Amino acid sequence: MSERRGAEEFDVTSLDGTVIAAESYGRGPAVVLVDGALSHRALGPMPAIAERLADEFTVFTYDRRGRGASGDEPPYAADREVEDLAAVAEAAGAPAAVFGLSSGAALALLAATRSPAIGRLAVHEPPLSAHADPDHATHTAELHDVLTQRGPGAAVDWFLAQIGMPPHMLEEMHASESWPAMEAVGHTLSYDYAVLGEIGDAVDRFASVSVPTQVSSGEHSPDFFRAGATAIAAAIPRGEHRELAGIAWGQPSPDPIAAAAADFLRA
Repeated sequence: MSERRGAEEFDVTSLDGTVIAAESYGRGPAVVLVDGALSHRALGPMPAIAERLADEFTVFTYDRRGRGASGDEPPYAADREVEDLAAVAEAAGAPAAVFGLSSGAALALLAATRSPAIGRLAVHEPPLSAHADPDHATHTAELHDVLTQRGPGAAVDWFLAQIGMPPHMLEEMHASESWPAMEAVGHTLSYDYAVLGEIGDAVDRFASVSVPTQVSSGEHSPDFFRAGATAIAAAIPRGEHRELAGIAWGQPSPDPIAAAAADFLRA
């Protein structure tokens, strides 16, 4: 049950029959939000961004497949998540405005190359380099081995270490209230890696995105994210890059991210 006042919970059925749990709240034009790794409607940085956007948008949030209250019909493929997003966008009123964060930004960009359900797109720091990642296949294989041999909790540990979380913070994470919820969606890390693998060379792939698109990155984020965001925006015919002053990757401050998305999506 949603804790957000006035939220309307509903389900949509994706093309493969998977039931996707969603909700809407706020007022104004519709915008669909797409979460990143280990996140869903009740977990991660997106709820705070959603609250701010809800001041002037009707916000549609959903649990990506395998997370929260959504189903998870096998076999997995990145196209299934594109279809899930399209189903939520149809419920919001396609072609819909979409905002994606981190690996959810990558999924939203991929969907924009394949689905007419997206009419305008803002994304923040998709984890994509300016060129194809030569290590992606190796990392995907490592994640698969951890999942199959040691389970989803170990996969969460592996992922957090991969993105630079130091050991003492990992120990603190294990003792936190959010750890069981993160462990419960650990298997979906392979879905995020599949989306990134489907994209491949970001610059080449996103030249086919035809909708107005803003790709933002933090002023103090690592060069990987800043260069990737700049290159992706340049590859999209109606794309633009926006640097957000004073914020860095790993510190997704909701106010400037929401403000930048709102500025672009309300246009």
